[in-house]
Amino acid sequence: MRGHLSWKACKVECLSSYKYPQEPKAFSIGDRRCEVEEVEGSFLTPEGPLFRVKAGGKRFSLLYWEEYDEWFVKEI
Repeated sequence: MRGHLSWKACKVECLSSYKYPQEPKAFSIGDRRCEVEEVEGSFLTPEGPLFRVKAGGKRFSLLYWEEYDEWFVKEI
């Protein structure tokens, strides 16, 4: 991911109805799964949708990079 060295590839479980992705519910990095406790906000970036979430008492950014159909996460 260009210029985003702190981002890690992840898998995301999310709600989707009329569009994908609509709202993340959980994400996994390797064998570690984190339940999303709260979605603090969502934004549209040049790469795709970005969600700010709370999980496990920490805050994360989840980015869905549309061009590659891949998710990335970083702790904030």
